[in-house]
Amino acid sequence: MKTSINKLISKGHCTVNIPILTIYFLSYKIFDMSFIVLGISTLIAWGFWSFSIPKWKLNSLRNLNSTAEYFDWNSKAIWNGLIWPEHSFINKTEIWNKKDKAEYEKLKNNLLNLNADSGK
Repeated sequence: MKTSINKLISKGHCTVNIPILTIYFLSYKIFDMSFIVLGISTLIAWGFWSFSIPKWKLNSLRNLNSTAEYFDWNSKAIWNGLIWPEHSFINKTEIWNKKDKAEYEKLKNNLLNLNADSGK
């Protein structure tokens, strides 16, 4: 493994969750926290998540070497609130470009099929 799973999760918090919390904090400090401001802040934060989480997921998968590492990373990412379970509706709001999505799917499939190929 190039980078430990815990470091990947920490990087996710730094690049995804901390900016989202900053959006809410600045909204609270600059504006009075009304329902309208909270709604707008949520849309901005969700938009940020939709663009940033695919980049983090792709970069994380580039650092994994086995099926076990993938499952460990995935469960820790879900438990830490970085991503949602695979079939969650919220995952449909992730905004991928075609090149990154294709690379992500290829890396994911390679990781998930790694153990099947090693038995031959």
